Amino acid sequence: MAQTLLMMGDVPAAAEHAEEGVRLAGKDDWATVAATGMALGLVREAQGRLEEAEKLLREALDVMERVDFNPWEEEIAMAEFLLRNGRTAEGNDWLAKARASVARYGPDAPLNEWVERRGAEAAEMAGSSHSG
Repeated sequence: MAQTLLMMGDVPAAAEHAEEGVRLAGKDDWATVAATGMALGLVREAQGRLEEAEKLLREALDVMERVDFNPWEEEIAMAEFLLRNGRTAEGNDWLAKARASVARYGPDAPLNEWVERRGAEAAEMAGSSHSG
């Protein structure tokens, strides 16, 4: 819900939902801990709290490294964050990791195209915000 509200531009409501999600997530439900932390990280970015955002996104990635789940969502979120914030080299590294993760679903998986589109949009946003 937080990510949807964020995409709709309702940052205050997204923050409420993300903070609630983090509070309610079972501490031994690693996938939920990572997903809620990632959502809160994206909200913090929208609030201009970039250091906190990056810390939350990296923590979500750390959680996913400890479990046997595909981390593509956390990888693409980190790639987008870095690309949007002009950190192209590291953003492209994370985009490559996301590509490799979604490739596990096969060459015809719709996620392949979606990851490419999200990466391109994030890079475009960075180009427009850092060129003026």
